[in-house]
Formats: sequence, C-alpha cells, structure tokens
Amino acid sequence: MSSPMSSRSGVLGYFNREFVRSGRVPKELGRALNEAFEVRQRGDYREDFKIPREDAERVLEEAARFVQAVRTTLEERFSCS
Repeated sequence: MSSPMSSRSGVLGYFNREFVRSGRVPKELGRALNEAFEVRQRGDYREDFKIPREDAERVLEEAARFVQAVRTTLEERFSCS
C-alpha cells in the first residue's frame, strides 16, 4: 500500500490539513493551490483542454502569492534570531 504522501493529491491534502486549516497559510491561498492543481489535472488528462490566457495569468499570479506566503511561513518558523 502506498503512502498518502506518494501522490500529488496526497501532498495537497496534507498541505491543506497542516497549513491551511491550521491558519498558517491563508485560506484564499489554499483555494488558489487547489484551483491550480485542478487546472494541472485537466491539462494532463484531457486531450482537448486549453486554458484561456486570462485564467493562466490569474493562476500564475496566485502561484506567486502562494510561494511568497510559504516562504514567509518558513522564514518565521525557522528564523535564527
């Protein structure tokens, strides 16, 4: 049997549980991550899927905010001050 962390959806579930639900990452960024995951799934598994440019730009902007929030969380957690 595989570990729940051995799949992308398992990692996403873990992240939502440990970071979003606990409040360490804002809920809107958790939603953005879930949306990006869904877009990725459709792109990988639906041959005819094309994301509109506006949607792709929005997902990229949300991804940048997500990365910054995670970076800030890690810096706060592992600060050496």
